[in-house]
Amino acid sequence: MATERLVVEVGVAFLVRDEGDRVLLHRRDEDDGWSPPSGTLQGGEKIGAPLEREIEEETGLCVQMVRLVAIHSDPEHQIIRTTDGQLTHFITCVFTCRRTHGELRPNGEAQEWGWFDPAELPKLTDFARAYLGDAFAERNEVVVR
Repeated sequence: MATERLVVEVGVAFLVRDEGDRVLLHRRDEDDGWSPPSGTLQGGEKIGAPLEREIEEETGLCVQMVRLVAIHSDPEHQIIRTTDGQLTHFITCVFTCRRTHGELRPNGEAQEWGWFDPAELPKLTDFARAYLGDAFAERNEVVVR
């Protein structure tokens, strides 16, 4: 019996906060909940490259990375079936970011975007709950899960 091939990809998630400390989240059709913007590294890219590609192109916002807060590889949350059907294990670097300028102008890739008060978050995906928990903990060290 053949075993399904598991692909490993490097992902990057961005916890973007505005001047009022609200958090930028989005909801896509394939997700069961809200999550921070994220992307996948493409060959030859630096770790921050998806920041411009994913956030600026999808939202119209300009943001600055503040720091790396976590690296997630836990198979419980990080192995998913992508929209093209591929079973993928994501190793995701989670960064906190600050909006520097721009207004939220979604390009339609996500079903919905919004700014949320951390005390009143909508239903999150499992992986988003883990990412935001690490970012909100404000530890000095990078968390590895």
